[in-house]
Amino acid sequence: MKISIALCTYNGAKYLREQLESFTAQTRLPDEVVVCDDGSTDETMNILEDWTRTVPFEVRIVKNETNLGFARNFEKAAGFCTKDVVFLSDQDDIWLPEKLERMISFYEKDSEVLGVISDAFLVNSQNQLLPWKRSEMLRSNQLLSFFIWLPENRFPVCSGCCASYRKSFLKQLPSIPEGESHDGWFFLLAQTEGRVQFLSEPLLRCRIHETNTSGVQATEESIRKSNKRADYFYERAPGSFLYLDSKFQKFENLLETLPVIPGKKRLLKQIRRERKHFTNRERIQRNAFKFFPLAVWEFLTGRYFDWPKPFASAFFDLKKGLRIQDFSVKEGE
Repeated sequence: MKISIALCTYNGAKYLREQLESFTAQTRLPDEVVVCDDGSTDETMNILEDWTRTVPFEVRIVKNETNLGFARNFEKAAGFCTKDVVFLSDQDDIWLPEKLERMISFYEKDSEVLGVISDAFLVNSQNQLLPWKRSEMLRSNQLLSFFIWLPENRFPVCSGCCASYRKSFLKQLPSIPEGESHDGWFFLLAQTEGRVQFLSEPLLRCRIHETNTSGVQATEESIRKSNKRADYFYERAPGSFLYLDSKFQKFENLLETLPVIPGKKRLLKQIRRERKHFTNRERIQRNAFKFFPLAVWEFLTGRYFDWPKPFASAFFDLKKGLRIQDFSVKEGE
């Protein structure tokens, strides 16, 4: 089984050399590296061209005539890859030597695996380790995706820099919709057609700095707040769900317009199931007396059990619904 790396660059000269060196330090070398540069004006292209002359594998460099943005650029780079498995790469990270060897083994062992995603260490701009992993930073930052992933695929992280996919899967994907990220789009559709494997083992050093495309920052306070939100997210999610419901409807409409893919009906069914579940939970939290039958129904249909802490969440819903009612009575007095 052969390996492609899809590397996207844009004014990345400051950190690019370390990432390129980590490619050549792999215990299993790639067979091909495809670079799509999105119009760099610094030394990025010179660094790439110098590096290309020193490596034992094929390197193809494509310079975009116009700036595509990171999502379209990754879509383009993955499209140019020709090998069996495509590993997505940012320009400013550092891969651990065993990354390719560890991740490709899952594809070789199981033909149903369409994607393999690892965790990552976080480092600062000087490559000094931060006290968290990528999954801990992103646990509660992707609310829409959290709701519409299939239950077996609710990973703590789906960052593109940590991901790889079979080329046979990527080449049949519809184009990324406007406003969607490449990592979320690839992952959402991969789960409809096969299995996606998550490795809790960090296999790269993900650099957090002031010019990250994602704009995500890692500080002790931000991580603490993120973890706290994640711990209580499902119990308190109905309010967030109602806020996002228009986005759910938009995404559902988008799926309906896509060509027939094997798992489209299953994902649509799951989205509708969860929309119903969170709509009912919000009603229970508003009035537990009136909507108590809905709590029973959510247990009978098993929808509470699609998610973490089903009993605690049901208790939370009822308690909140009862407390609101008690408060309204006192106010009326």
